[in-house]
Amino acid sequence: MRYQRIAEQFLRTTRTARVPEVTEISRRYAVDATTARFVQRAIHTRLRRPAASAEVMVPVPGAAKWQFVTSHLRSRVLRGEWRDVVPTRHTLAGQYHVSLDTVDRALKILKDEGLIGHIDMSRRLRVAHRPMPLGTRLTA
Repeated sequence: MRYQRIAEQFLRTTRTARVPEVTEISRRYAVDATTARFVQRAIHTRLRRPAASAEVMVPVPGAAKWQFVTSHLRSRVLRGEWRDVVPTRHTLAGQYHVSLDTVDRALKILKDEGLIGHIDMSRRLRVAHRPMPLGTRLTA
């Protein structure tokens, strides 16, 4: 897309880590205000630093996002990163910069594998590979 090419060009030619104003983008690249706003947002997204809790993730070329998220979440569960409760869908979507549908698909696969699940009628997902107290039922 054109606005993404302009954003990449701006970042290659500019040494500053600031997001330019819409008027500056519009004037510099001879684009309308709407396109300039898209360029501004693209530059902002590329300059944004990852959250402190997010790991550096390198997706496999050609792999779908849900496959990558599933693989990464599986490794986090197996490493014991979450002791009991899995973070919320919104938190995971923000960490991985993907949609809620992508996170839902990844979580469903982990539930099908038996790594996570709901305890009794709780809404929160819990890690299932830990020993559960007697009398606790894990439901999918």
